[in-house]
Amino acid sequence: MKANIKKIIELRKSKGISVNRFAELLGVSTRTVYNWENQKSNPGKTDLMAIAHLLELKLNDISDFKKKDFFTKNLVCRKAIHLKTVLITLKA
Repeated sequence: MKANIKKIIELRKSKGISVNRFAELLGVSTRTVYNWENQKSNPGKTDLMAIAHLLELKLNDISDFKKKDFFTKNLVCRKAIHLKTVLITLKA
């Protein structure tokens, strides 16, 4: 999932939230936020969800999140975990 960093920066600034305070509210380091904002790294899914909540937005407002993709990936992941569990059980 790719974040819309420019929009996140714009919204953070419009709400008067400093980088230090933003990092504190998200439970990450200031360096992490600087890295995101300078596009040296990207926020993970959990961080993006926290950012969306903090900025009072939907996840797809600040990322390329598509509900359909999330549910498809989640279903594939759950099936893979189930299959692994079955295989482990069969080996035992």
